[in-house]
Amino acid sequence: MTARRTTPTLGAAIAVLLVTAACGEPVDPATTGGQRLTGTEGVDYLGGQPFSLSPDGRWMLFSTRPATDSVRDSDDLRAILLQKLGTYVLYDLTRLEGTPVVVGQALRDSINENRGVLFDGGCWLPAQVGSVVGLRDTWGNVIATDPRATEPMWTTSEIDRDTYGEHCPSEDRLTGETVTVGPFRIEGTRTSEITIRDAHDAGLVYAVHRTRFPLRTLLVEEARLSPDGRRLAYSVSANFGSFIGHAKVLLISAHAPHDEPALLASAVYALRWSNDGSQLFADVPFEGQSAVYRWRVED
Repeated sequence: MTARRTTPTLGAAIAVLLVTAACGEPVDPATTGGQRLTGTEGVDYLGGQPFSLSPDGRWMLFSTRPATDSVRDSDDLRAILLQKLGTYVLYDLTRLEGTPVVVGQALRDSINENRGVLFDGGCWLPAQVGSVVGLRDTWGNVIATDPRATEPMWTTSEIDRDTYGEHCPSEDRLTGETVTVGPFRIEGTRTSEITIRDAHDAGLVYAVHRTRFPLRTLLVEEARLSPDGRRLAYSVSANFGSFIGHAKVLLISAHAPHDEPALLASAVYALRWSNDGSQLFADVPFEGQSAVYRWRVED
């Protein structure tokens, strides 16, 4: 049988052109000062919350994708949950070394089809000394691990759901065409033109992003204000119908309103500031490998 060759329609050709333009060439984060944190390769997306940072800036928790699909593709829900729970790593940001978090036997015995774990990048909670990092389970309890332990282990925690909710509130995604984040006002978050102005002085414009293609819009997916309120890290992606292009991450400063936005990377799945505002972290897939990168932000 000979395959029939078809000629693409003009509409299909235009669609391909728009999709290609929306994608753009990925930006190598190493060329913008980004440092790939060795050992974080394969970090899992986890619904857009792939990692968390300890309040003191020493630790990061993340999960990797399972090495094989043999368990994940099975019907054994308990085995799937335990496998995923066993992929978490506590990462020392000073030494750039990761330590796997093991699953304690008591917790292992309690995991079943009725008690699962809500997997995300974790949330840091106060403890008697220092802090611990926890995940929620489907019973409303918290499981936690202590980064100071020689062998970090997931165990059921005494932290109640109210304490967890106080320190780990749900995070809403940006909604509406105009959003104010600290001193920055983002206008046109889902249109063909995005303008970022001073929230108190409409005449002061920090950045403008436009698309030249019809039927294409721009989307601000994340906007993270630095702890001191001076800088905004944000992501902009180009959309064509249901297709979403690479999200580019840019950085602007309220103290340098006339500087061009600094492009850091694309594509990017998450943005997090260190508590002291000196470092910016992101999950960046580049050349077929996702990893966590960090940028040191200087005054």
